[in-house]
Parts: sequence; structure tokens; C-alpha cells
Amino acid sequence: MSEIEWTGSQQDAIDARGGPLLVSAAAGSGKTAVLVQRVIDIITDPNTSTDIDRFLVVTYTNAAADEMKQRIGKRLSELLENDPSNGRLLRQQLLLGKAQISTIHSFCRTLAKEYFHVLDIPSDFRVADEEELSVIRSNAMDTVLERRYDIGEKNFLRLVDYFADGHDDSEFKDALLRVYDFLRSQPFPKRWERECLDIYQKTNDPDKTVWGKQIRRFAERQVDNLRIINRQCIEMLDYSTEAAEAYMPACEKDSDIIEIIADLIENG
Repeated sequence: MSEIEWTGSQQDAIDARGGPLLVSAAAGSGKTAVLVQRVIDIITDPNTSTDIDRFLVVTYTNAAADEMKQRIGKRLSELLENDPSNGRLLRQQLLLGKAQISTIHSFCRTLAKEYFHVLDIPSDFRVADEEELSVIRSNAMDTVLERRYDIGEKNFLRLVDYFADGHDDSEFKDALLRVYDFLRSQPFPKRWERECLDIYQKTNDPDKTVWGKQIRRFAERQVDNLRIINRQCIEMLDYSTEAAEAYMPACEKDSDIIEIIADLIENG
């Protein structure tokens, strides 16, 4: 097998040791190949005694995890072809089947199955499929909403009325689920939720609101556009004395008005 010619950045990622390493790269830039080579270099380093089953390699999908294992296995086989009596390589090839190369969900499930007694959960637990989870989620939401309906809090009922179509609250439930799913996609959902709620805090200063800032930026852009249009009009009037006499006073008055508006915007 011909040796891959790594770029400087790729080689740095492969060789870096002794601390945390963050690599950011676009799709198709060779991240998997770099990671495979990094693992191979570590487990074959004669100055270390790290085995492949001491690694935790987390991927986004099961397919990516399988591909990672296959690539590492293939690379070990290639090295063994050149050095078939290398006990270190043989050991890594045998341990590869036990290596934790998986999605984060698979790794957590393995931990839970191994330490179910510590977690105080049944040993025969399983992961629910999407259909089961949908039913469980729907039942949980119905339970929560029934409690809220029983309490009858005014703001809650107003919220339901806003989304409901007059027949049932299915649209309200759909909206709740969309918000719930979006929150789950955030790395810090509670913080994101607080930041959104802060936007709605009452203030007498428009510049302290998201909408006020957007309106100000829009107004500033509009004033800039008006300046350009007015300036173009004045330039066109230079070509006609009669037109200039008729319209120049209006253009100059418009220019003054535009600057007054600009000053008002700038000073709040």
C-alpha cells in the first residue's frame, strides 16, 4: 500500500499528544482517515502500552462506527503483512472486536447493561423503538395538559386558545412537540430557553429589544437608500437647466428632511 501524503494540518492532528485536541474540518476533508492513522500510531508506538480496547471512539452513526472499525482492521492487516511475527500487532487485531467504537447511544447502552445493578435498573432493559417512544411521549403530554386544564390558570388557557382551532387542542400539542424537539437539539436547552424568555421582558427602551434593534437597522438602511436616490436625482438635474430650476428646490428640501430623519434615528 502506498503511503498517504498528509497535509501539514492533518499530520499535526495525527501526531499531537499529551492533552485535549480539537479538530474542525469540512465534510470529505479526510477526518476519518486522520483519526484512523492517529489510533494506529498510538497502538503501534513501542514507547506506549495502550491497547485498542482502551479507546473510546464516538461516531454519529452506526455505519460510521462500522467503517471506522473496518479501516483500523484493514490497516492492522496491512502492517501484519509486512511484519507477520509482530506480537503487538496481533494483539491489537484480536482486541479490535472489543474496542468501544460506536455511537454515544450504543456506548451508554453498553455501560448501562454492564452496570445495571449499580444503576438500579432491570438487567433485561431494552431501547424502545420510535413508535413506542411516540406513544409514551403523547401519553406524558396528555397527563401534563390534563393537570394544567384542571388548574385552569388564565395565561395557560389563553395560550391554548391562541393555537387551538376551536374544535380541539391538537394544533397546540403539535406546537408543543415542535418546541420540545427543537429544545432537545440545543446543546444547552435551559440556557436557550432563558435567553428567549429574556427577549420578552418589558422595557421602555426599544433599543434593548430584538425587534427595536431590527427596526433601527431597517430604518438606517432606508435612509441610506433615500440618500442615494436623492443624490442621483440631483445629478440628473445637472443636465437640464429648466429641470433644475423646477425640481432642485424640492430635492434640496428632501435632502434636509432625510438628514433630519437620520439624526432622529441616530439619537433614538
